[in-house]
Formats: sequence, C-alpha cells, structure tokens
Amino acid sequence: GPGLNALDQAIVSRDGAYKDDEGRTHQLALRIANSAFAQRGWSMESAFLDTIAANLGAGVQLVDYQADHEAARKTINAWVSRQTERRIPELLGEPDVSDLTRLYLVNAMYLKANWVTEFDTEATAPKAFVRLDGSRVNVPTMRLRGEQEVPYVRGDGWRATELRYRGRDGTYPLAMDLIMPTDLVSFEADLTPKQLAAITKALTKERARLNDDVTFAGPEDCGSYPYSLQLH
Repeated sequence: GPGLNALDQAIVSRDGAYKDDEGRTHQLALRIANSAFAQRGWSMESAFLDTIAANLGAGVQLVDYQADHEAARKTINAWVSRQTERRIPELLGEPDVSDLTRLYLVNAMYLKANWVTEFDTEATAPKAFVRLDGSRVNVPTMRLRGEQEVPYVRGDGWRATELRYRGRDGTYPLAMDLIMPTDLVSFEADLTPKQLAAITKALTKERARLNDDVTFAGPEDCGSYPYSLQLH
C-alpha cells in the first residue's frame, strides 16, 4: 500500500511541459490510474473498499456482469481507452469477462515523452527479429547512433544501455533501461531487485564516464568520446 502510494507520487512529480530550443512546447505526460469494477448489488466489506481507496487511490465503479457481461467488458475497455489516450482500446478480450465475473481491479499507465537522443524516422528499416522459439520475422527496426548521450555496460550474461527522456527545466526525470540477456529465460528466472539496481548503477556510472572522458584536439574542437553506441 504505502509503496504504491509512493510510486503514484513519484509519477505525478515527473509530469510537466517544457520548450525545446526552437520554442516548441512538449509534454512529458506520465499518468497512472486505478479503478475497481464490481458487480452491481454485490455486497463488499467496507474494510475492503477502504483498502482499495487507501492503497490504490481507486474508486469502485458498478457494472452488471450477470445481466450483460459484454456491456460490462465494453465499459471497462472504454475507461482504459480514455485513461491511455486511446492507446489501449481493448484491454479485456471476450473470454476475459463472463456472467460469473464479479470484480476487476484495473490499472492503466500512460506515457508520452521525448527522448534526449531521438531516433531518426528515415533510419528505420526492416531487420530480422528472432523470437523465443528461434523463428525469425522481418520487422521495421529503429536505429540510433548514441554519440556521447547513450552509455553501454555489460555483465555476466547481459548487455545494457539507457535512453533518457526530456523533462521540464532541463531535467531528465525518466529513462528507459534496455537489457539484452544472452539467455532470456535464465536471466528472468534469476533477476532480483539487487541485480537490477546493480545494472542501473553501472549505467549511471558509465554515463558519467562517457561525458567526462572527452579528448579535445584543440580549443575549437568539439571533442571526441570513447565510443558511440549503435542501437537497433
């Protein structure tokens, strides 16, 4: 409960607008929304309702799964669609709701932000992607030359990088950490908060090194960096 409330507060604090170098306004929008959809006329203990309200910041909305479960499903999906700016138009499929359903706790998160180092749309091209079963499929693949902004670290069985997002007042309140394991199944099985924290700490340390370890050929030289990550 307290952990979820702290997460909500941290998310809200990162939401905000900013202007780029050309005066255009951008929005870092990060929102999280929770709601409970319960069977109309269903008796619920007040302590349970209080727990939902206190820990999730969620109210309870009433639908009638028994009378028309398809209408209830559409009501839930419409709420999720509104909360995510129509990015998730259908969270629940037809098999997910029946006349035996009584309660759904729904969580929706919406993010819209600009990366500090943006991908060039003209660089996107088909590239083979390997599925878990070993089969391959060609998909449109984004490409990025990281220069001094994108760090690279590696460890036992994994490689990682980090893409920061722009925020208000020249801040970088969010980042996307990308980790590529040598063996995904075993990496996921052994992943712990401690290991994840070690990876993010290594990225922070490497970002500092990447920005500090600059060689200048002369007073007017813009400097050369240790490497430029090619990200696909």
